[in-house]
Amino acid sequence: MPRRTIRSIRVPTATSCDAVYPKSGTHTTIGLLLNREQAISLARLLLIASQDWEQVLVTAWRLDRPDGTFEVTVTTVTDDE
Repeated sequence: MPRRTIRSIRVPTATSCDAVYPKSGTHTTIGLLLNREQAISLARLLLIASQDWEQVLVTAWRLDRPDGTFEVTVTTVTDDE
């Protein structure tokens, strides 16, 4: 049986949340409403990202999705441009 390393695992960089607060307008803080499954998914993504990246950017998108949730992405900024 061939072996694979943990590096071969592909992890999606997006998850979802139930709500983004405040609902609209310009505010100095935001909040994400996560159910248990969403919180675990985001925690996994943050843990994986923090292993390799010095900075992690979490973005919540206020776009209507068919299931009523909002997309949350985990990315980083690089100087590779």
